[in-house]
Amino acid sequence: MSKKLTKEELRHDPVAEAIEKFFNDILHFRPTDRQKKIGGIVLLILVLLGVYYYSTKPRYNSQAQLMLIQVMSSLSSVSPQDTNSTQVLRLLNEITTRYNGTVSAKRALYYTGLYYFKMNNLDSAEQYFNSFLSRGVKDPLLQASSLAYLGSISIAKGDLEKGYTYLVEASKKAPLKTLKAYYLYRAAKLKESEKKYEEAYVILKKIKEEFPEFNLGTPGDIDEEMKVLKNLMEVKKG
Repeated sequence: MSKKLTKEELRHDPVAEAIEKFFNDILHFRPTDRQKKIGGIVLLILVLLGVYYYSTKPRYNSQAQLMLIQVMSSLSSVSPQDTNSTQVLRLLNEITTRYNGTVSAKRALYYTGLYYFKMNNLDSAEQYFNSFLSRGVKDPLLQASSLAYLGSISIAKGDLEKGYTYLVEASKKAPLKTLKAYYLYRAAKLKESEKKYEEAYVILKKIKEEFPEFNLGTPGDIDEEMKVLKNLMEVKKG
C-alpha cells in the first residue's frame, strides 16, 4: 500500500521537481516546422503555469493529483519519434478511468489533448480539448489554453476565421494579462498573414493601450510592428 502523502509533501518536493524539470525541458525544446507554424512551443509554457497554479489548490484526490503532476513532468519529452511516449498516454488513461469524476480526471482530458497535439494527431487533440471544455471545470487558465490550442488546430487545418475566433475567446478567458495580450497578438499576426492589415493594426493598438507592459523581446516592438502595418496599409491602397 502506498504511503498517504500530506498536503505539505504534495506542495513541496513532487511539485517543485516537476516544475524544475518541465521548465528546463521547455527551455531546451526544439520545435518542428509544423509546431512552429501552429505556435506549439509558446503554448507549452502553459503546462508549466498549470503545475504551479494548481500546486497550491485543494485536492479532491491526492493520488490522482500526484499522477497528474507526473504526467506534466513527462509531457515535454513526448514526440512521435519517442516510443516511450505511449507510457504518458497510459497514465492519462488510468487517471481518467480509475479516478473518473474527480477534478484531476477532468483536467487529465486537457493534458490528453496536449499529448495528442505534440504527437501531431490534431483530430484527437481537438476532441479532447473540446471534451475538457464541455466538463465545465472552473479553470480559466486551462480553459483559455484549450481555446488557444483549438485555434492553432483550426489554423493548421486551414480554417483561419475559426482559428481567429478561438484566439479572441482565449484572450477573453485568460486570467493573466500576459496571456491575454499574447493571444491577441497571435490573432493580429493571423490577420496580417491574410493581408487584412487594418484589422491587424486595430488589434495591436488594443494591445498597446490595454497591455502596455507586453512586448515581444524588447520594449517598443509593438510600436515597430504597427509602423510596418501602416506602411503595408499605404502600399495596399496604392
